[in-house]
Amino acid sequence: MYKMKQLLFFIVFSLIGLNLFAQRPDGEQGKRPDEGGFVGEGKISGIVFDKQTNEAIEYANIVIFRMRDGRMVSGTISDLKGNFSIDKVPFGKYKVTIDFIGYDKVTIDSVRVFPRKPFMDLGKRFLSQSLVMLEGVEIVADKIAYEYKIDKKVVNVSQDATAAGGTAADVLENTPSVEVDIEGNVTMRGSSNFTVLINGRPSILEGSDALQQLPANSIENIEIITNPSAKYDPDGTAGIINVILKKKVDPGLSGLANLSVGVNDKYRSNILLNYRTNKWSFTGGFDFRDDNFKMERTSERETYDQDGTEFINSFGNRNMNRKSVGGRFGVEYSFSDKTIMGLSGRFGTFDFGMNGLFKTNEFTIPADANLFYVSNDNMTRSFNYYNVNLNFQHKFDDKGQKLDFLFYYSGRDGDSDDFTIETETDQLWNETANELNSNRSVELSDNKQYRIQLDYVKPISKKGKIELGYQARLSNSEEEYTFEELDGGVWINNPLYSSTSDFTRNIHSAYAILNNETSNGFGYQLGLRSEYTKRETGVEGVTGLYNIDRFDLFPSLHFSKQLSEKNQVMMSYTRRVNRPRGRDLDPFLSYRDENNRFQGDPGLEPEYIDSFELGWQKRWPKGFMTFETYYKITTNKITRVLSNTNEDYVLHTSANLDKDYSLGTEAMINWDFSKKLNMNLSGTVYYYKIKGSLDSENVDRESTNWRSSLNTVYKFTPMTRLQLRLGYRGATATAQGERKGFLTSNMALRHDFWSRKASLILQVRDLFKTMKRDMIIEGSDIWEHVEMRRESQIIQLSFSYKINNYKQKKNGRNGDDMDMDVEVEY
Repeated sequence: MYKMKQLLFFIVFSLIGLNLFAQRPDGEQGKRPDEGGFVGEGKISGIVFDKQTNEAIEYANIVIFRMRDGRMVSGTISDLKGNFSIDKVPFGKYKVTIDFIGYDKVTIDSVRVFPRKPFMDLGKRFLSQSLVMLEGVEIVADKIAYEYKIDKKVVNVSQDATAAGGTAADVLENTPSVEVDIEGNVTMRGSSNFTVLINGRPSILEGSDALQQLPANSIENIEIITNPSAKYDPDGTAGIINVILKKKVDPGLSGLANLSVGVNDKYRSNILLNYRTNKWSFTGGFDFRDDNFKMERTSERETYDQDGTEFINSFGNRNMNRKSVGGRFGVEYSFSDKTIMGLSGRFGTFDFGMNGLFKTNEFTIPADANLFYVSNDNMTRSFNYYNVNLNFQHKFDDKGQKLDFLFYYSGRDGDSDDFTIETETDQLWNETANELNSNRSVELSDNKQYRIQLDYVKPISKKGKIELGYQARLSNSEEEYTFEELDGGVWINNPLYSSTSDFTRNIHSAYAILNNETSNGFGYQLGLRSEYTKRETGVEGVTGLYNIDRFDLFPSLHFSKQLSEKNQVMMSYTRRVNRPRGRDLDPFLSYRDENNRFQGDPGLEPEYIDSFELGWQKRWPKGFMTFETYYKITTNKITRVLSNTNEDYVLHTSANLDKDYSLGTEAMINWDFSKKLNMNLSGTVYYYKIKGSLDSENVDRESTNWRSSLNTVYKFTPMTRLQLRLGYRGATATAQGERKGFLTSNMALRHDFWSRKASLILQVRDLFKTMKRDMIIEGSDIWEHVEMRRESQIIQLSFSYKINNYKQKKNGRNGDDMDMDVEVEY
């Protein structure tokens, strides 16, 4: 009943919002001109494309003017496919203009709408990216940093100088709906459960790990999809982050090379090459990363029982290293303009190392013990990964009917080694001869995934289409964990913390989507996805471990309404799922350190998420504003839990709560104050509530949270710009406490030279030394405060060079030769 009341509230709120947006002031619609001739109405339509990429342009502005006196009559904007249509155009003679930010305006004169031809189709109209030669100086119009489309937000990575030499995670640091902490961990609207796609295909690595491995220089844009349609996998409570890599579309050889050096031993480089003919395309790439950084950590813990209170206070430093070497390849053949087949792949190694020295004091009240000791921790993780994609596409006609096939195979295997020595000290941290504990662990893992996907699109009208698809996801994960302790100089296996597991999950899916738009600008997308899941979990020595044989339905609804030429409102609903991972289901104890253990729960249920969104967008000549309201209900909320076991350690595990709720608003305004200064301000405010109990203890909590970001770009010259990004992430409630807020600050100076073929970027990250993780955990028998700070004021210098033999042909209007940057496929 409570859920139904909240759902009813959201629907009523949305309908009221739609009604308010629909109340336009008088004069917004162009009035009917009196041409002194025939009285009647017709229609003007067409399609807008990018001349360089041949891709449809969404949100292009189309305006019609009366030829007689130049008065504006009406207008609209193009849809997702570039289509536009202006209805109820009085008979007469008009001038039509088509333009969009960063493109040259196109003007079409003497467009006649009259009784014998009331429907004027302007056909395909191409816009050229703005590029002007003025007294030997090249002036290039920039894309806006963020774009809003009907079902996603688009981050144009090329406009972010602070991300140069960084990763996809760095790009997302101040992006609407996304948060990044000091360790590079990414969350969407507070959740780390999201899906990462690369060019619409699954990533080998998951979540933050995937985003930290992708060089920012190789990315064209990043799509933030908070309410994905039924076409996409429903996995991930927060949605999808789809990374679109750069590609080359013109014949010839081209490439991109990047080199980055930072203080305290931070090195990154990558090179991409592409050769394309009329039929063939060959792609090859290599990337390297070797980053070292430091982390400070302090913690205070109190645990309570009938004998009193135990205190554990610890502080120290960690030195961490991320190293990766990878390569990729791709070959594509065009049998014709309508049939393409491609084979691509990626392979490499990923290593993460960490060594730390921590000083710890344990004591009790009433006084019983007072122990001082030093811990030396060394951990290394190393993985080999690879994937292969075979894709095929056939277009049946030029109207959008097509068939896509994908076969995907990926694998990842590796090992993780941990070694810890704890030595007793005096109160001044001088080591004694008493070695308290020495242990080591080795974890071996092998993961494989197969995916077969078939997608079909059939147009049913000029703006309508049906999409059908089938997908099979077959995955298997095997792990072997061995824990040993040093006893009398001999390493002895401890079976309490040693185990092997085998996790298999097969998912078969089918989906259907109906897209259409009515003549008055109302667009809708209705989708339904069905999934059959079969999961088998095997753990050595345990039988009958909660295998799953389940059928689920995931509907999706998207609606949009064009209120006027520059006003649009959007509404959507989707259902998603977050499935527990194999590690979260493993019932065996895992040793973390002397005071911490981890144990999975084989009875852990999947999370199910019902997500509603209502959005509005308004455009002006110098910028745009967006406003978005969302409401999300999570059932079987999975949360991390700490509990006091009264056995000299704290147990970390996962548990299902009843539900959590998020009701929030996001707003963004992007504005060009002048030709040199652009500012982008965004903010989020949301109410968050958790309902449930842990170990019979009520953990209901609620909080009002907020975050904001400001991105400012100032262009000293067409070739030199300064960028400053500031962001604040407010405090929020958790199931067992609170996570405090922090400020992020990055600054970069970029200079392009050699006819824009080369760029040099100097940047400083965490300018004001304010980025940290500060959290409090509270329970009936435990209290803990942890604060972590990463190395600050990181200075980095990056160099980028575009290898390019392509020059645009002479423009028929002015005859100038103009160099056109061509990006490469990655």
